[in-house]
Amino acid sequence: MKFVPKNKSEITYNNSTIITWRNLSAYTINYDRQVHKQVIHNVKGMLKSGELTGILGGSGSGKSSLMSALACRSP
Repeated sequence: MKFVPKNKSEITYNNSTIITWRNLSAYTINYDRQVHKQVIHNVKGMLKSGELTGILGGSGSGKSSLMSALACRSP
C-alpha cells in the first residue's frame, strides 16, 4: 500500500534505503544456551524507505520475533 498525495509537492520520496533478507530463521534459546524451538523458518522480505509496510498475523505467528531478528536483538 502506498500513500498517494493529492499534490506531488506534499511529499518527498527518498528511495535510497532498501533492507532485504533471505532465508531468515530464528530460534528460542533455553537457559542452558541450547536451541529450544524454531520460531521463524526461512522467511524473505524487503523494506523500502518511503513506503508503509504492515506485518500481519495471528497471535503467536512470529511478528515480534521477526522484528527482533531484523533489529538484531534478543526477544
